[in-house]
Amino acid sequence: MKRLTALVLSLALVFSLAACGGTSSTPETDSDEILIYTFIAARDEWNTTLEQGTLNCGIEGVKVVSQNAENDAIKQLQQIETAVTAGAKALIVQMADAETLAEIEEAAQGVPVVMVNRNPSDYSLLNENVIYLGCDEATAGYLQGDYLTEYFQAQGKTDFTYLLLSGSLGTVPARVRTDSVLSQLEANGMNATEATSPLVCDWDRATAMDNVTPLLGVTEFDCIIANNDAMALGAVEALEQAGIDPGSIPIVGVDATGDGRAAVAEGKMAMTAFQDGAEMGRAAVQAALNMINGKDPSEGIDYKPTEDNPYVLARDFVMVTAENVDEIG
Repeated sequence: MKRLTALVLSLALVFSLAACGGTSSTPETDSDEILIYTFIAARDEWNTTLEQGTLNCGIEGVKVVSQNAENDAIKQLQQIETAVTAGAKALIVQMADAETLAEIEEAAQGVPVVMVNRNPSDYSLLNENVIYLGCDEATAGYLQGDYLTEYFQAQGKTDFTYLLLSGSLGTVPARVRTDSVLSQLEANGMNATEATSPLVCDWDRATAMDNVTPLLGVTEFDCIIANNDAMALGAVEALEQAGIDPGSIPIVGVDATGDGRAAVAEGKMAMTAFQDGAEMGRAAVQAALNMINGKDPSEGIDYKPTEDNPYVLARDFVMVTAENVDEIG
């Protein structure tokens, strides 16, 4: 960690700060305001929704400042150290690297930490001062598996092939979402066979489009399973560019972003799994404030401790299809 810290301190300080009511290069606060920092791993549609949920939390007496690590774990540690020096009373961290929980806790120097959305790889490191808040990633995969089971059983099929569009290798959500959809299909009596090895698309729409396009007309598959909506939408664009109706095969995603819900409503995606990024952001701020004040972190929010770990606050995803998409978001 000493070598890592030295590298962190050697980096130039380059970041942007966004606070309630606007943006600022410095975290100016009133003397009675509680300063809480949010760190997102990278900027995309869903992460921005999460970020805005913290910035627009509507909790009186709290000022939230946001920074973007651009998927750089070293940069994120630098940002955390700088925030602590600036007087942050709590930190909300969407991890750039699931393996860096110990380093984040050390950089926080005793300041309460709420890990949000992206699971740390080792829950045993969580404690009263460092908790995790997010949706149960496994339920996203279970919902995908149940949807595809119902879809293919309605056609009298138990055997089918799939393309899997994976998030970044080594990230816990990508692993858990993938494992849970495949295990649910197996538990439901389906024989799902991969048409190719998983396509690692790093949660990115354009990367997914680039990876799917060369397979069209060459590789046969019956459905597309994506770890998030951005990659599912990349597959939609690849199919449309090739003159293939994306509604002709089920494409399933995760997050129920605005674009994802629109694609479901238009019949271009079959389903997605909803996690409310804005509400998660607000809940993370409330949990952080609770920790500052010595209260139960789950007080006043819908995320509750799991049976396995009291320092993990979770809630389930919700299946979104054409039948209920207008009710979501």
